[in-house]
Amino acid sequence: MTKRLLFFIFLVSFLFANSSFLFSQSAFQISYNYDGFDVVSSVKNTSGGYIAAGWGFGSVNFLPVGIAMETDFVGNIVWAKRYRGDAFGFTPLSIWDMQKTQAGGYVMTGFRGSRALLMNTNATGTVNWAREIGNNNDGGNNLKQTAAGDFVVAGSTSNKSLNPDKDSTSIFVFKSNSA
Repeated sequence: MTKRLLFFIFLVSFLFANSSFLFSQSAFQISYNYDGFDVVSSVKNTSGGYIAAGWGFGSVNFLPVGIAMETDFVGNIVWAKRYRGDAFGFTPLSIWDMQKTQAGGYVMTGFRGSRALLMNTNATGTVNWAREIGNNNDGGNNLKQTAAGDFVVAGSTSNKSLNPDKDSTSIFVFKSNSA
């Protein structure tokens, strides 16, 4: 009898402690699949819904391609784009962070080949400009737009070029003007 009572008390305590998890509801749950294996690395709330960015593998050569999309508040796609590292798709590209700009478009950072990427698009994801920044083995992981309109990218850089026998990384920070 005591074991049953202890088990019952444990079960009620467990359910009460996890009740928010057990009884929570989601606003929506939708799968978006473009072309196979896709990974999202950044999701942010905007005034009209959500933006998400990441990478997937291309169907032609299986190299990473950048993915960015905007949805409304119920998950309907407003626009979605895939970005290749070059015209032929032979340069890998991945997007790690995305932010709405003061001008109403978007700015993204990540990797293109072995260099960090800073890319600016209009409000529907069409590329205005894209720049490789930093040196070889640099990559952008996070970005912010300053009050002055400049972009600051933080990420990592490999120190293997400094010492081929040691594989280590360091912090990478880059500031660019908005144009």
